[in-house]
Amino acid sequence: MLGYSFFSATSTNQQAEIDAQKSEFARVFVFVFVLTAITCITGCIGSSETTVYLPTAPNFGQDIDAIVAEFFASDVAQAMKRDAAALLPKYGGINVFTSAQYNRRFFTGSVDLGNVFDARIPANMAIFRSFASETRLINTDPNTLNYNRYSTAANRFLAQYGYDAVLFYPDEIHPLFTKPTDTWLYVRETPDGVHFTTIGGRKLYYSSRIIQRRIEIAGGLKLQAVNGNVSGMVYLPIPGEAYIPYSATETAEIATSTVGANLNVCTPVTANSDQIALRKKAGIVDSPLSNRKALRVGGWKDEKFANDLLNTGFSFFDTPDQYTWGQTGHYLVPLAMEFWK
Repeated sequence: MLGYSFFSATSTNQQAEIDAQKSEFARVFVFVFVLTAITCITGCIGSSETTVYLPTAPNFGQDIDAIVAEFFASDVAQAMKRDAAALLPKYGGINVFTSAQYNRRFFTGSVDLGNVFDARIPANMAIFRSFASETRLINTDPNTLNYNRYSTAANRFLAQYGYDAVLFYPDEIHPLFTKPTDTWLYVRETPDGVHFTTIGGRKLYYSSRIIQRRIEIAGGLKLQAVNGNVSGMVYLPIPGEAYIPYSATETAEIATSTVGANLNVCTPVTANSDQIALRKKAGIVDSPLSNRKALRVGGWKDEKFANDLLNTGFSFFDTPDQYTWGQTGHYLVPLAMEFWK
């Protein structure tokens, strides 16, 4: 899953409507899943005593078309698609709206990458699945949100093999925009244990890795995740929320940070000789996209935190055992066409 996002509080009546939507969603739509390169977990292997869930992917076919027809007002869906289409030419064919379910500001920035694990390659994802199974690091609690189930295995895998970032296919769906062949990027960031703010018992860090930040798109429709433990995370409109038309809104670029002393200290991860040997032994296919400098990236963020994210830096919590590839890092969209081929 792409990084953390903040959702606005709902009233009791709104919550009741959301719950009713979820119930209807579960009754009407049955997702068909296949074992592929991404997340959200069903299925199992192993003995009768130990259940190990493996990553699966949601179906992007007719079910998604039916969801759009059921949950999105026709005029709203048409307006969102039309407004998005008008902005896409600037990005040379890259689908920057692929993760637009994460609130209503599209930020861009630049990041230096270290070694990249390409989970879009079937052989690589098969190696990770075997690693997750053999190490028994997958959370098998059926009450756990499905995208949390193998983050522990992912964190161990990336650390053991010396990877700085992961390229993967979408594991969550914006029904109007997300395509199964889109490229999402997870960039790791190790907390330094010093430069953080405590929020609700968790440590919030601001990154020094993603520089030259600006906001390029404003607008959107706030969505709510629907998760059933046996399905992919699909995002549906929150009752009562209005669509704010997408528009180009390019702010001044922030080169580094206005409060540099508060930034997390972190550098890109590069594998050592032992880790490179482990990769070769495992049969991992190397990525030619490793070690890219000043890669432009983007991500959809909550407008309520726009000033902090723009002026201070992209933020993350020190809670690694959450989300697909972990939470001590950043879920982004690479803005270079070679990452989408």
